[in-house]
Amino acid sequence: VSVKTKSIKDGISIWPNPVNGNTIKLAMQNIKAGKYAYTIINNAGQAISSGTINHIANQQIETINLNEMVAEGNYIFYLNQGNLSYQTKLVIVKTK
Repeated sequence: VSVKTKSIKDGISIWPNPVNGNTIKLAMQNIKAGKYAYTIINNAGQAISSGTINHIANQQIETINLNEMVAEGNYIFYLNQGNLSYQTKLVIVKTK
């Protein structure tokens, strides 16, 4: 019997997405260990949040708390270290 396995790509993902509130979970899949900088950019190209993550293992989940003043909308989440760079879309919604 032949079994094909699907390789897991390197990259990042955020959940829940859309984000309801001010906390996001960042999954870092097959990314080498190290200190990474992140920036969240709005549609006007402005950085609305930034910080650093000390990534320790091949797979890691990070919790990032956003400023409560972050408005609903569509954003781009950038993660980089030197010449390594990742990005993903981020949607923030607020429920009352």
